[in-house]
Amino acid sequence: MQVLKRAANSEYNQFIGTSRGGKSAKIHAVADDSGNSVSLLLSGGQVHDSKMAIPLLETTNIAGSHVIADRAYGTQKIRTYIEKKKANYVILLKKHTKSPWNADWFLYKERHWVNVFS
Repeated sequence: MQVLKRAANSEYNQFIGTSRGGKSAKIHAVADDSGNSVSLLLSGGQVHDSKMAIPLLETTNIAGSHVIADRAYGTQKIRTYIEKKKANYVILLKKHTKSPWNADWFLYKERHWVNVFS
């Protein structure tokens, strides 16, 4: 089978993006407390992680759960979305946060063993 090169929208359809490091893609994942994938989304490598957070969280019911995420996900928009869905967030503060919030450091450390796709 011959593949057409430079096909229209081929990079968009394959979720391949161009960034400073070259062409790449990202896998964004939601995992349960055992580390099993619940939902996956793909994006181009140039897309910031926080842009995919709400679309990813919309794919699953987060009510009553703790959303443990990296500092990049600490935007007001994401935290408000999590609260509206009746869930708690465990996101550490960025260094220069103007409106600090409390974060459970010990619960936050649990995200490292679940982080399968980094």
